[in-house]
Amino acid sequence: MLLLRFARTTPVSGLQAGSVVVVQGRVVPRKLLKIANTPLDCVYHETVIEEWRRGVRGGRAMWTPAAGDEELEPFEVEDATGRVLVWPEPGQVTVRGGRNERGAGKRGGTRYVTRYIGVGDVVRVRGLVRVPPAPKKGKPRAPIEIAPPNGGKLVVLFRKRGAPPP
Repeated sequence: MLLLRFARTTPVSGLQAGSVVVVQGRVVPRKLLKIANTPLDCVYHETVIEEWRRGVRGGRAMWTPAAGDEELEPFEVEDATGRVLVWPEPGQVTVRGGRNERGAGKRGGTRYVTRYIGVGDVVRVRGLVRVPPAPKKGKPRAPIEIAPPNGGKLVVLFRKRGAPPP
């Protein structure tokens, strides 16, 4: 599946256990991430924080990377037919695209550059459908999940900025 943006999507209501599918929908967070030194909340971010420093050996001052971070929390994708849980596993996820944001940090002399996926954004996700076993009597059923396929990576493609849910 070379071009994920042109791949046929499967509605959430049509997911079958064990199949590798592409779903498209709106991001619904289970837990929000707070990007350090920014006012942004998201489910994924890749951020670089830079500081204004004097160069090595007393050279002229320049922006120098001071810190970097990448985080991805489990989230749900909602389409017109339902929701599915996207379950990223460390080292087995590729995120393509996202919103870009730049700004000054809270402290003078710092700035940040971040790529992120926020609440309500529209994404496409390619992965393996996992259906948890039936729960014991009286317990709620766990949600259907999309996880990395065996020997592969879960791919999340940012499609467009969306409005957060009401």
